[in-house]
Amino acid sequence: MASQLNFICQFLKDSKRAKKRFGDAEYQRLLRELSSKGKQSESNRASNMESFASALLRPRKRNKAEKPTGIDTPAAMGGGILLRILTKKNGLEGVVNAEITAREIPMSKKQQESWNIAAKRKKLRRNEMQRLAGDNVKALNGIKESDITYIVPVSEEMNGTFELQEHILAKELRIEDDGECEFELYR
Repeated sequence: MASQLNFICQFLKDSKRAKKRFGDAEYQRLLRELSSKGKQSESNRASNMESFASALLRPRKRNKAEKPTGIDTPAAMGGGILLRILTKKNGLEGVVNAEITAREIPMSKKQQESWNIAAKRKKLRRNEMQRLAGDNVKALNGIKESDITYIVPVSEEMNGTFELQEHILAKELRIEDDGECEFELYR
């Protein structure tokens, strides 16, 4: 949800910049040109927005094909932690160790201390692949290990990294995190 808000914030900031570049007179001309009497009234739009918001809160219908494996929520939407952010640079080595312990992945103490974080990520990737397949070995047909790009957290420590992940992704997308975002129509 926060990544969606970041996208909206960035869109609104870009809109403000475009409005400044056009100038107020040109902006008003474009606004008049694009608006017409045949469009939705303000009251209809408000009621449609309310019905849309309430529809988002209702449970989503699950199709027959989704029932065996469940609904897959991508990492960008808060469904998991991207494996590529689990690095020493991001200070997540302790979190990776906690996740390995929580998943009960067999590793000796010597392995846990001597293996680098990339090898531990590989162990997590394999474990996540096994978790997704469950008892159904046929579910892995056509899926390569490299197709697993994120894991669903099990440990509390890993669950605490969602905010850090959003920050890292926002930084990659060059979205400024100034803490303020105005959600309004510019008129």
